[in-house]
Amino acid sequence: MRRRLIAALLVTVLALAAIAPVSAGGFALARLVSPVEGIVVGKPVAVELQVLAHGVEGHVVTTSAPLTITARHRATGVEVTAVALPDAVSQTFRASITFPQTGEWSWSATDGGYVQPSPLPMLEVLASVKDAEQATPAELDASMRVTIRDGGFVLPDEPIHVGDTIAWVNEGTLSHVVMSADRGFENVPLLQPGETYRTTATEAGTFAIFCPPHAGMVASVVVEP
Repeated sequence: MRRRLIAALLVTVLALAAIAPVSAGGFALARLVSPVEGIVVGKPVAVELQVLAHGVEGHVVTTSAPLTITARHRATGVEVTAVALPDAVSQTFRASITFPQTGEWSWSATDGGYVQPSPLPMLEVLASVKDAEQATPAELDASMRVTIRDGGFVLPDEPIHVGDTIAWVNEGTLSHVVMSADRGFENVPLLQPGETYRTTATEAGTFAIFCPPHAGMVASVVVEP
């Protein structure tokens, strides 16, 4: 019960915070220009980001402020940060980041104002170049569907269990991201209308989710053992 209350309070605070940039004249969301693959522990990896006004495809903007990338190891909580500098010619933001531990890393980018906190696809950091070369995408199994609509979420009728694949489908007319107030739940990166992103439920509990730019989009996802 206490965990649910804390999660709900966090969602309220974060949702209210998201109103300020919108009322001040708009917001933007960041996304990767191309997937980051073959990541090896201790070796720097180049990252290139693009910022879209209101998250809309094709509405590329370059601000003078750099983006701060924050990555967090899902198992240990270790965090690393990097600064992505703007390039006016390519209209992208570029950074180099080194991951000190193998395993899964969640990460996001923001400039602390106009560019809203933008989750990026989960990363898998491997121990060696050989491991990275041999890594193959996992086969997708049957998915529990969460429908994202402008203004809210439609959760599956059946219970979600640890180990289930969750398919996040954007059926709205706007772009959306999905973040969790609880760090044990994987965030969903920028989805254009019609796009789908899959995550895996790894921990049981009740998790508060929200879309930072759209203050009314909040829900709770229950994951059973």
